[in-house]
Amino acid sequence: MAGVGEFGKLPSLSTDEETVLRQSVDYLIDLIWKPRCYGREIVTKGAIFDYIKTACMVAKAEFDEMTFGGVDPAEGEFGIRLIPPATFGLTTWEKDYTTAGTWTDWTAPTYTTPKDSVHVIIGAGNYAEAPKVLAYKEEVGRKTYVIKYVEYKFRLEDLKLFISPVVHITRPQTKLYIRVKPFYTGTDAFFPFGFEFRKGKDMADETLL
Repeated sequence: MAGVGEFGKLPSLSTDEETVLRQSVDYLIDLIWKPRCYGREIVTKGAIFDYIKTACMVAKAEFDEMTFGGVDPAEGEFGIRLIPPATFGLTTWEKDYTTAGTWTDWTAPTYTTPKDSVHVIIGAGNYAEAPKVLAYKEEVGRKTYVIKYVEYKFRLEDLKLFISPVVHITRPQTKLYIRVKPFYTGTDAFFPFGFEFRKGKDMADETLL
């Protein structure tokens, strides 16, 4: 997984903020992941949660040490949500693929993450009944990571999830160039799976889909 030392000294979270963060992650995961589904704890506990906590601290530094307010932050606080399509200028995750077996741009090569937002990307998801995208590349800043042959290990009724061996934490306006390789043609609903930290009251769980 990506190291966190590159972020330097970060402001710590208060005991209350860390409690709210754990509750928020539990709440957001519950929205999409059956509470007793095998593997859910991979995100809500252990190493992955440590990266989410670090991302929250990065956001706190970026947002002039605002208080973290969870999924429904008050005025003057920042909050957390699952990364929505709007982050990438999309209205839906669905996309049609007419060519199989070749790399294709999922974001533009010049795409950068939005201003005033921090992301922690922990894997990939897919809402397609039969996923077409089974490999992807992430170029974050100056580094490129190739995730080949994605097996969506956690298969729920309408969602498949893959937890990546590499976790990315991005500051505002970081280059994030994603390419995908569909192994079949057709409509797919691949998306980067993770969390977004942003300022203000616009953090709402209806932005999930």
